Amino acid sequence: GSLPYHPFVDLLLSWATIDEADSEQVGREKLGRLLHSLLAERTAELAPFVARLMGLRLDEEEGRRLAGIDVEGMEKLIARSLREVLIAGAASRPLVLFFEDVHWADLSSIQLLLGLLPLAREHAILFLLAARPDYPQTSTRLLAACRERLARLHTEITLARLTARDCGLLLRNLIRHDDRSHTTR
Repeated sequence: GSLPYHPFVDLLLSWATIDEADSEQVGREKLGRLLHSLLAERTAELAPFVARLMGLRLDEEEGRRLAGIDVEGMEKLIARSLREVLIAGAASRPLVLFFEDVHWADLSSIQLLLGLLPLAREHAILFLLAARPDYPQTSTRLLAACRERLARLHTEITLARLTARDCGLLLRNLIRHDDRSHTTR
């Protein structure tokens, strides 16, 4: 499967404005600023778990704090920390969280998403999930959970497959024919 928590890593990178050119230290600083703006005095408590989720290096003290935590405990603490980050973010302004290609998400991300979706009941958070149907472990499972547990909040939009004619039209629009002669100088 794909990397653990990949959709959430992408979300946090974007939210903290961390880009590929940033060193790991700059990334940690940007993440720290984002988390402090959201969590204030709770930053030190939750930041190591968010950093772990993102695969960022922990400092010595954080490493010692997290050393004795087993895998299951770590997953719970990561989920709790991200939950707190989202709640804090939604308290300052409504959040729209877009997850694309959810059908390819790893199972840790699906589990985390299943735990976070109910936040939409009480907080200003809109989850937009784009996925192909018929992936039993991922998109099918999420859809079933939304239908069963979040029916009142859930809106489903199903797109029909493109016809052969529509595919041709799409391709023609994407690849515009340019009739001008091309010369190299």
